[in-house]
Amino acid sequence: MKIRVTILIVCLIVVCPTHAQDEDKTTSIDNRFKNWSVIRTGIKRAEKIDEATLVWGKHTLAALIKDKLDANEKAQAIQKYVSKNFECDFSTPQNIPEFIETGRGNCFAHSRLSVFLLRLAGIPSKFAYDIHLALKTINSAKRARERGDGLTGLFHNDHIWILYHDGDRWMPYDSALGYTGFSGFLSRWKGTDTIPDNPPFVIWEDTGSGFSDMRNITEYIWNQFPVKKHNDLSPAEWKQFLSNFYDKDLSFFQKPLEESTEKMINRIGRKFFNVRINPI
Repeated sequence: MKIRVTILIVCLIVVCPTHAQDEDKTTSIDNRFKNWSVIRTGIKRAEKIDEATLVWGKHTLAALIKDKLDANEKAQAIQKYVSKNFECDFSTPQNIPEFIETGRGNCFAHSRLSVFLLRLAGIPSKFAYDIHLALKTINSAKRARERGDGLTGLFHNDHIWILYHDGDRWMPYDSALGYTGFSGFLSRWKGTDTIPDNPPFVIWEDTGSGFSDMRNITEYIWNQFPVKKHNDLSPAEWKQFLSNFYDKDLSFFQKPLEESTEKMINRIGRKFFNVRINPI
């Protein structure tokens, strides 16, 4: 009896390999990240794509997507188109059609449109949200305290972008700042002519419910590449700084921060931006 059981187990292992081994790398991705017809930004918040927007999207992709392009090349073509043709400012269009009509919108508008186009092109995509270092003013920090939240402080701000799946892994994408891939993401650390010095220090990803239930992926993102010294901020200090936020959920910055946390962020911000006095 024992021999028969052993043989049966061996046969099952040989004949039935694990599901992950014989499936396409993208088949296990949540279908909500492939659905272009509904862009979900929260458990109770979603935008349904109307017929006119769908026609516009198909027409746009037909001009952008050429034969034999892989997922990364398609994503880059879409990013360059959106970055070139849609201005990034603080206006907040209510939906994708309004953004298409006006050509102006904030990072949230850019991300919603790009998620639609990426998914329509067959590329799974989802939202990412970060808190990043930003050289603001004393007045902006004061206004943040008056609002009763922890955002837009003296040395930090928030930003929305996208992760798309290239068939192997999730990759950063940002049409508001104009980059695709991890090399572009890293340029947020060192800065370019078009992208300011504003590295994220907490990063969350969409788990299927938009911004209602996000997962902290700070450690995963920053483990993708090394960080060099920047002004007075050493790689060791940056790594230690990040470790304070690995377990923070999205609500952490939606309320006033503790004084010790503000001081820690300000200390790192001063070193990163090489600021000796409060910016005015």
